[in-house]
Amino acid sequence: PDVATPPDIGGQYLVTWSNEYSANDWDIKYRFVNTDGTTTTMGDIASGSYLEFNSAAIYTGIENQYVVTYAKTTSSSWDSDWNVFARSLHRDGTLGNFLTITNTDTCEASPMGTMVGGMTGEVLFTWDRCAVDTQLYVRRYRFYFDDLKPIVVINSPHAGVDWEAGSTQNITWSAIDNIEVTHLSLHYSNDGGNTWNLID
Repeated sequence: PDVATPPDIGGQYLVTWSNEYSANDWDIKYRFVNTDGTTTTMGDIASGSYLEFNSAAIYTGIENQYVVTYAKTTSSSWDSDWNVFARSLHRDGTLGNFLTITNTDTCEASPMGTMVGGMTGEVLFTWDRCAVDTQLYVRRYRFYFDDLKPIVVINSPHAGVDWEAGSTQNITWSAIDNIEVTHLSLHYSNDGGNTWNLID
């Protein structure tokens, strides 16, 4: 297991570990633990029919975000190739960015992460190549942590506008986000907002 110890969010620690379901099926689990020993949210960082192992957790200091890195095989065999991955995790248990750190046909294992960019979200990942050599490998990545909701503004129609039944009108809007707006959906209501219908 590994523990991330944030100093400033109410005395909760993030504990991660490898959970064995069978000899060839291990997952990465997490649980938040209070300083008084009581536990809160528990869930999966990585799960599937492969082997996920060697988890390491860090607290980023940014918007209640953690990063968990781990090694994973490409099959259900301990002798197969291992690669290094990372996943961001919000304090509320929401999984965020998924990142492939290595994608090789050699054994990449024992990953660790260190925050190096302050509030920029930059993490320095290190790992080794099992028994292949004695070198330490390093890669730097930037995670984009996003707690901010997008802002959508209806430009037309303005509030209180009446349209004649059966007429064709334009609906215009603008949307912004601190990272990216990936999609929008429009809905309308015929009963004062009690129910909503999607506009295709």
